[in-house]
Amino acid sequence: MAIPFSQVPSTLRVPLFWAELDNSAAAGGADKPKTLLLGQQTAAGSAAADTPVLVPNAIQAAGLFGEGSQVHRMALRYFENDPFGEVWAIPQDDAAGTQATANITVAGPATSAGTVFLYVGGVRIDVPVADEDTAAEIVTAIVARFADDDIAAVVSCTAADGAGDTVDITALNDGTLGDAIDVRTNYLGVAGGEAYPDGVTVTDGVTDLEVAAITLGDDTGGATDPTLTAAIAAMGDVEYDYIVSAYNMTAELDRLETELADRWDAMRQVYGHCFAALRGTQGTLSTAGNLRNDAHVSIFGFDEAPTTPEEVAAAFAGACARSLKIDAARPLQTLPLLGVKPTPRVDAFTATEQDSLLFDGVACGYVAGGKLRITRAITTYQKDAFDNPDASYLDLNTLATLQYVLRFLKSRIESRYPRHKLVNDGTNFGAGQAVVSPSTIRAELVAGYLELEKLALVEDVDAFVENLIVERDDGDPNRVNVLYPPDLANQLRIVATLVQFRLQYPATAE
Repeated sequence: MAIPFSQVPSTLRVPLFWAELDNSAAAGGADKPKTLLLGQQTAAGSAAADTPVLVPNAIQAAGLFGEGSQVHRMALRYFENDPFGEVWAIPQDDAAGTQATANITVAGPATSAGTVFLYVGGVRIDVPVADEDTAAEIVTAIVARFADDDIAAVVSCTAADGAGDTVDITALNDGTLGDAIDVRTNYLGVAGGEAYPDGVTVTDGVTDLEVAAITLGDDTGGATDPTLTAAIAAMGDVEYDYIVSAYNMTAELDRLETELADRWDAMRQVYGHCFAALRGTQGTLSTAGNLRNDAHVSIFGFDEAPTTPEEVAAAFAGACARSLKIDAARPLQTLPLLGVKPTPRVDAFTATEQDSLLFDGVACGYVAGGKLRITRAITTYQKDAFDNPDASYLDLNTLATLQYVLRFLKSRIESRYPRHKLVNDGTNFGAGQAVVSPSTIRAELVAGYLELEKLALVEDVDAFVENLIVERDDGDPNRVNVLYPPDLANQLRIVATLVQFRLQYPATAE
């Protein structure tokens, strides 16, 4: 038997014992999947713009990107949902644009002591009010609370005294993303112990913020967003499995679509999936979803929740990533988005509205147990190249399972046959030779499929074996061509039941 040594030459004459290691029969395992955050930092951050940086935890994210910045808040929400994730960020500097602003008006004086519960971007700011406090005094108290360390460390805005009874609220970061920062009062309502002190109300000049929220863009909108061109270039060929984009606008999602299509190309094989979020009505979200058709981007649509879209995107990505890293084929429905203040149930999307969104390329959620939970994690892919309806890449699980299978195959072939000779089936070569034939590769692929079946990632081995084709290329004697036909595991999505009831079964004759 010829032993296929790689390092010990057959002509060696120096005694005595020589040994080399071959891990091809033991090779396995995988790198820890990486998450990438894309969003804006503030000037207080120490990280270099458009350069990848490891984010060890949410606490250090504040120093790296500036307290309350988009990337800092995204890191907070991501780690809350995936505490053991390996997280990186490529932060963008503000593009010398305009910050979104709003001003709120306080009416007083208070006729009893209490608290104004102000929510800005989902962050609750408790403002104590004394009996007989004037509107101007309450304004001063609101501004002071914004400057408190516990608030300034997480809130997305600053506040300043306006004209006596008003508070000017300004987004920390420039650009249009600040337009979506929600401002409201008494989110929990009377049942949750939140109500104005007697004599006090807070409005945007017209609308009572206890009745209807406003967004910063309703006053003066933000303008001039950075682009992702440099950030995408900085990604290189690093495998970022979960890419969280603060940007939900068409131009930046188009850039990510192009990059991800290239990452999934057969000649690159670095893969990955993008997560974004958008607040709006069902009609607005459906319109946005129908503008896209990308298997590698998921947009989570929500309505009325006070948390910012970039934080919802990070929570959505974290919840999905934590599950997919355990089992790529297990469905993601019902997973909670931790750290996201949910839409009040009275305003949440109905089942009919959710179904419409899921036909328009928008992932969505429902409220249960006081948490916003995933209804179904889908991609924006809806139609094939001929504009026909196509559900082949509808579910995120499909892409995650394919990514796992492709990496599994790559690792298996490269670890077992890295420097082998290729011969036809039936060639009479000595045992132990570093030789492979099409039938050897076929057997390896079948054995691998059986391992994937044990993980419940694929099914129907017999059909797979029947349809598997492994053959030498007619034009290149050094090449083997494979038709690999996996039957991916599906997810239990719907249990349809016809309840055909009776008032009483007829008596049977004895």
